[in-house]
Amino acid sequence: MVYGMVAGLALGGALVARRSPFAAAIRGLMMMAGFAAMIGAHAAVEVAVTGGSSRGGRAAGTVGGVGVGLVERLHTGLITLLFPLNGEHPLSYTLGIGLVIALAWWSATRLAGGNDKLATSGLRAVALCIGAVWLAFGPRFVPGLVPTTPLAVIGAVAVFRGRHILLGALALVPVQLVLAVQFTEGAYVQWGGRYLLTTGATLAVAAIALVADDHRRTVAVVAVAGLVTTAYGVSWRIERAERVGDDWAALLDASNAAEAIAVGDVVVVFLDGHHAREAGPLFLDRRWLAAPEPDALPDLFEALAAAGETSFLFVAPDMLELDIDEAPPSWAGDFVPTEQLGALEVFESQLILFELEHTF
Repeated sequence: MVYGMVAGLALGGALVARRSPFAAAIRGLMMMAGFAAMIGAHAAVEVAVTGGSSRGGRAAGTVGGVGVGLVERLHTGLITLLFPLNGEHPLSYTLGIGLVIALAWWSATRLAGGNDKLATSGLRAVALCIGAVWLAFGPRFVPGLVPTTPLAVIGAVAVFRGRHILLGALALVPVQLVLAVQFTEGAYVQWGGRYLLTTGATLAVAAIALVADDHRRTVAVVAVAGLVTTAYGVSWRIERAERVGDDWAALLDASNAAEAIAVGDVVVVFLDGHHAREAGPLFLDRRWLAAPEPDALPDLFEALAAAGETSFLFVAPDMLELDIDEAPPSWAGDFVPTEQLGALEVFESQLILFELEHTF
């Protein structure tokens, strides 16, 4: 949406500057009609499948919050642009900012034909540190645009050096707008700045188109670094998908076992709604609820009791430190644990069947 608006304004401005206001108006109306058709078709499919447009409501709420929580939005923007790690760690800031500075310095020096020995040494040091951290922390999401698409930095330097104003505007102006209106949650669980993919692709193409002929080695080295990062991410996704599939098979078996014990359908309760969403079609015929945080569990359990549910299967994270042989904690409400059915490695959780202590 943001990129389409910026592209439309840029195209309209260029046509008006060429004294073609009629052509600008016609193209603007065509772009608006195409955009409306795309949004309408998306909303229709969502309503037909899910019965509502939850994403539309969430997006509207997020856009309505522009200007609120500026510190949080700045933090989310740094994650989306720079972070090589998907966690709140000092190394995320240090290595992310260091990578941008080192890449920009090295690119500018190389394109200017200057002595790049010091810049090369600095970039190598940062790259080696990031590689070492990835090995130490293990495979995971890389949320930042720059670590996954380093060619974008060369492209940005080339755009500024060559004064390609229109290309720079199409690639860089939307960044400010995207960071201002993007969701402020879930930034760690993404790959390569998911809302800035168009900026990354545009700047990468700019790097290849503007400087590859005269600086082929520079572009090739950075392109290979980006491909290595991508291969790292693809291999991790394959391995993680297999683990998640195995764990969901175990959870479905446990759910069936719980229903056999409870003699009837059992609601599955998570402390993270992404678990059920990630299961996809495996969980479509199951009833489930998710609490956003542990403090919300009592209200969720009370809602289950009010709905007449006498038992449920709780995917209990290890952080709750629940021992079914001891008295239930206060957050369990009127429900008491009756049987532990197993554990999930990915969710680091216990599978516990709860039953209601009192009768209806």
